[in-house]
Amino acid sequence: MTNQNDDLRRTDPGFAERMLHFADVEVAQDPDTALDPQTRYLAILATLLGCQGTDEFRIQLARALDAGLTPVQVKEVVYQAVDYLGIGRVRPFLGITNEVLEARGVELPLLAHAKANIGVGNSADLLRKVVLQCLPYIGYPRTLNALSTVGEAEQAVASAE
Repeated sequence: MTNQNDDLRRTDPGFAERMLHFADVEVAQDPDTALDPQTRYLAILATLLGCQGTDEFRIQLARALDAGLTPVQVKEVVYQAVDYLGIGRVRPFLGITNEVLEARGVELPLLAHAKANIGVGNSADLLRKVVLQCLPYIGYPRTLNALSTVGEAEQAVASAE
């Protein structure tokens, strides 16, 4: 996969220089508005969801993960956006997020979400039923992975008690 900023430097070097300097130096390094990298990237990703900036979201998602944002944090930003933007506007971002995470070797669905669900009182049996209801939409391989993840989460929560 080519870096889209590299492509931009090749096709529009003046724009790329200006855009990157503005975002990465003028704004990011302003001592009056500086944020830690995780908070900064959470805000950037949420903003790009809101303005429907899919291409830039893909670029900034990679940078956010490189800066230490966890896959769970990224997924949570995308999930929370549904309440404000609707699934129709969020679905492309979920696809981008899953593509980027899978390309980085992150297994989906994420164990932390299953553990959290069990931790707040949802039974592993309920989660299994939910996963099985999703089978027609996600296929057998992902369903089996999800069922395995629920089992791992159930064991982790039980051993922590």
